Amino acid sequence: SDLSAYLDEYLSVRSRVSENTHNTARAVTARFKCFLTTVGIRSISELNIKVLDDYIDYLDLAPNTVHNHLKELKIMLRRAVADGLLESNPAEHVTLPKIIKKDLHRMLEPIDLKIIFEGANSYKLYFEFLYYTGLRAGDVARLTYGDIDFNRNSITCLIRKAKRFHELPLAKELLVQVKQGKKEDPLFPALYAVTERKLNDNLKKPRLYMQALLQAKGRPKATLHSFRTTFNNTLR
Repeated sequence: SDLSAYLDEYLSVRSRVSENTHNTARAVTARFKCFLTTVGIRSISELNIKVLDDYIDYLDLAPNTVHNHLKELKIMLRRAVADGLLESNPAEHVTLPKIIKKDLHRMLEPIDLKIIFEGANSYKLYFEFLYYTGLRAGDVARLTYGDIDFNRNSITCLIRKAKRFHELPLAKELLVQVKQGKKEDPLFPALYAVTERKLNDNLKKPRLYMQALLQAKGRPKATLHSFRTTFNNTLR
């Protein structure tokens, strides 16, 4: 079977799933086609473990991306087996590069906190809420004035991951900075969002800002979740 024609047919099928699925498949098959042209393979029957191992070596990409490429090829070749074009799926036996997990959510050291808070600007109060409450970045971004009980000096908020409300004390460092407002108004209007997608988009800004501060001082990369890690290890 002509491999190029089969790849085009596969792309057509993947477009039925979703636009994102089709875009991913298109990117993978385009790179795979370039490789096949380079090594002179035209028929699907020529695909074997060695060819796919060579393709993995050909990809000049991060290990995570290589894994994603192979995942798409596995789906495609599984279909080829079902169509009777291959006896078995060679992608099932390919040797992949090892993914080394980085400690991105590392604990923030005193020097990191000094760098972040001194350069935080408009994100200072948001970063302080992360640091003194140990709440997740999205939960803090969704706080409203109605979540703060000034009489009890506490916060009552919905913990999205656990899907339950939780009350925790509000540190004096935060109390002195928060003024009373309308219950429905968000504490951080620039970050607040109803949908998860919009919330994640909004959280990119303080995350990238914090990472730029650390990078400028030669410090290791960290994430907004690093505040929670720090809280759990030192402040609780």
